[in-house]
Amino acid sequence: MKNRIFKIGLLASVLLAGCSESLLDKVNPNGGTPESYYGTQDELTKGVNAVYSAMQSNSLVAREFFFLHDLRSDDAASGGGQLEGARNAILIGSNDPANSVSTAVWQGYFIVVHRANSVIKGSENTLNIADDVKARLVAEARFLRAFAYADLVSLWGGVPLYTEVVTSTDGGKPRATVAE
Repeated sequence: MKNRIFKIGLLASVLLAGCSESLLDKVNPNGGTPESYYGTQDELTKGVNAVYSAMQSNSLVAREFFFLHDLRSDDAASGGGQLEGARNAILIGSNDPANSVSTAVWQGYFIVVHRANSVIKGSENTLNIADDVKARLVAEARFLRAFAYADLVSLWGGVPLYTEVVTSTDGGKPRATVAE
């Protein structure tokens, strides 16, 4: 019995002595913040690539962009094919805010706007980057944001205008005028 208590005591003291506070203090490599992310040219480039990625998503030019634009034009004729409800509503002109295709395009464009604003704001903290490269990357983000707004305005008229990164759910804005 004494031998067993001695072994348990020895094991406990080895385990307790083997742990140190510095072993437990780890930095999460995935725990960066948007404010600290855009520190290098590579990170700024990846940010712009993320804006292009949002443009190429299924919500926009990879799929729904076509339906929302071509079905509203005279490029497509009604009556010949079979479309599911949301696309058929666009085709016959009875589109409403509950339409899943319209909602996907709306959300997709505001993802583009948010990512572009993130890159533009983050570029202020970028170090060790040539001025011409930084200017080009920021210009690409601004162009993609402007493209998104041009299409949003052509589809829905005045839309909320975001030129800064929204960081909370209270950051929503009312519709702006087309002139704004």
